[in-house]
Order: sequence, then structure tokens, then C-alpha cells
Amino acid sequence: MSLGQALMQNAPFWAVIFAAVALLAIGAVASSLRNARRAEAFLRARPAPADR
Repeated sequence: MSLGQALMQNAPFWAVIFAAVALLAIGAVASSLRNARRAEAFLRARPAPADR
């Protein structure tokens, strides 16, 4: 049995793994964008202290 045949025999497993990693990546991007907006709002509400 070749490597390709072995991988294709387990194709559903690899598809599930790929889908799980894709969902995690989408969640990470969405979380980063959400946190960036929240951080911007937080910093706008609290301006930096004036230089001494």
C-alpha cells in the first residue's frame, strides 16, 4: 500500500481534522478583530496623561 492510498483510506478523518482547524482559525480571526475594536474603544475613553 502506498502513502497516497493510506491517506485516502482515512480521508474522512483528515476532512474532520481540516474542518476543525479551519473553524479554530476563523474563531481566532474573529476574536482578534473583536478585541481590536474593544481595545480601541477602551483607549479612546481613557486618553493618555499629558506629558510632564
